[in-house]
Amino acid sequence: METMIFLGQGPAVDPYRVTFKKDGNNLNAYCTWPASASGQYCKHHWAIPGGETVGILSRDGAQVQTVAPWLSGSDVAEAMELSAHRRRARV
Repeated sequence: METMIFLGQGPAVDPYRVTFKKDGNNLNAYCTWPASASGQYCKHHWAIPGGETVGILSRDGAQVQTVAPWLSGSDVAEAMELSAHRRRARV
């Protein structure tokens, strides 16, 4: 299992941790952003695998480039493709 941890800055005063874990084709993201406890999604869950570093306080931007390829071939990518296919089928 591979793990990467970032510090993210959102609307709260204090930064929070954004953690990505990859185990085979399984990709999980967790964060300590308070609103995530009520079911809201952290924007960094999508930005970091997309290679974005906006709002990331961690000094090592290379870590983002390590996580970005984890999306390809993962269960998350598969779910995103299925969702896009279903949206196109409704149009």
